[in-house]
Amino acid sequence: MLGSLSCFLCATTPADTWWLGGIWMITVHVLYGIGYLLYNAWIPLLAEAHGDVVALPEGPERRELVNAVMDQISSTGFMYGFAGGILSLVVTAPFLIFLDFRLGLRIAIGTAGVWWFCCQLYTFKHLKPRPGPPLPAGTSSYVGFSWSRFLLICKRARHLPQTLKFLFLWFCFSDGIATINNTAVLALAVMFRYCYISKPVVLLGTIMGTPLFCIIGLWLANRYRPASMSTRGICVTGLVVFSMIPVYGMVGFATDDFGMHFGIELLFVSVVYGLAYGVIASYSRSLFGQLIPPGYETQFFGLFEITDKGSSWMGPIVVATVYKQTGDLRYAFIYCLFMIAVPAVFLSQMDIERGIREARKYAEMNPISGVAVADDANNAATAKAATNSRLRVFASI
Repeated sequence: MLGSLSCFLCATTPADTWWLGGIWMITVHVLYGIGYLLYNAWIPLLAEAHGDVVALPEGPERRELVNAVMDQISSTGFMYGFAGGILSLVVTAPFLIFLDFRLGLRIAIGTAGVWWFCCQLYTFKHLKPRPGPPLPAGTSSYVGFSWSRFLLICKRARHLPQTLKFLFLWFCFSDGIATINNTAVLALAVMFRYCYISKPVVLLGTIMGTPLFCIIGLWLANRYRPASMSTRGICVTGLVVFSMIPVYGMVGFATDDFGMHFGIELLFVSVVYGLAYGVIASYSRSLFGQLIPPGYETQFFGLFEITDKGSSWMGPIVVATVYKQTGDLRYAFIYCLFMIAVPAVFLSQMDIERGIREARKYAEMNPISGVAVADDANNAATAKAATNSRLRVFASI
């Protein structure tokens, strides 16, 4: 609620107090990050409470079904999220096109705040509460307790080597992807030759087309994924496909006819980007969910988000250094390829089953006071709500 309000306040800040608008924008991102973290933490819980999962006794078959349901919920959530992003762009783009840019930008940001506020009301109404244990005796602050718990998790994380290995790989390839998205291609777009189609059309097509192909990529993965392909396998496949983008950019070293020289090529690159990115983001989140000790979802997804955003400083520094030394941004694609392809190789060799065993052993050795595993009766009571989680995931996004 505070995040959507901050978004609206950012849009209404007067120009002579631009610094206040910057503070509101930072607040928007912080609060959205908190909401997104908690949204991620629901996914393993929804999977465990799914009706089909509840009907099975504990064992390998149940574990496989939990992973499959988690994949489904994660990918469906991203599909609805990208669809919501497209609709939001359709609603706000006319303000930027037909009005003065500054006024249009204010209205667009304010509209995004209203969109955020209205969509989350559905979630607040229908998502069932899952109360946790009360604060320990002698603890009066939720903020202090949260930080102490998080720091404790960081100290104990060494007992989960496979989980830490995945976080390191996620740190690397998320930076490679973000560098392509935020720096390399966008900077090269300024240098492209727009011979066949105008620059605004190319950029608008890229912005609108990327989430559309993210949806298509996730739909294809859900529908045509081989039964024998694991969550890790589809993550690696997505990274291999994504690595075609920096490879194609590096082709431009050898020829001026293609390889990221013309603006229209961005449209084709956005197709590959979308098809691969949605799959990588969704199934990486689901795979990490398998490596989290039960009951520690929020803390470890906090690490997941910090690892993701914590690498965002690397790419811009490398790209800026490369450009300063060479005068050619194309060399940044070498860095991007390294940060995507090398983690893909190591991810393909990870022992995920061992990581799952380590996570469960950790939960058994470090039980959370006041938290008990829900019995089948409680799970059955929430099974219907969990089965219909798609709409709630849409509203959360």
